[in-house]
Amino acid sequence: MSSIDRSPARGVYLTIALVGLAIVVVPLLAWLSANGLDVQLALDELTATGMTLAAFLDLIGAAVAVLALVWFERRDLEVPHLWLPVLVTCTISVGFGLAFYLFLREGARLRLGSSTPPTG
Repeated sequence: MSSIDRSPARGVYLTIALVGLAIVVVPLLAWLSANGLDVQLALDELTATGMTLAAFLDLIGAAVAVLALVWFERRDLEVPHLWLPVLVTCTISVGFGLAFYLFLREGARLRLGSSTPPTG
């Protein structure tokens, strides 16, 4: 068994990614089943109250932070398939995208023999 297979962090990140995927996809599929692909209704519901608008804008900010993390760390580690966490962050879920990136990054760190995360 390789050190990559024994990494507890990789298992945690993968679990968080899968949970992050499920907690977004399940209610989204239910909403789509009830409403179809009604973009205007989705935007109306997202901006219906100050709380939903704040949560929506917070997610946009978090997505930008994840994309910046991926962009700046791309030089430090040779993380494979960087386009995947970018794609899922922008299309599915910030939580899924971030955790999936951390899963990929942990594998790259272990392949390079690094036991500490990269800095700046």
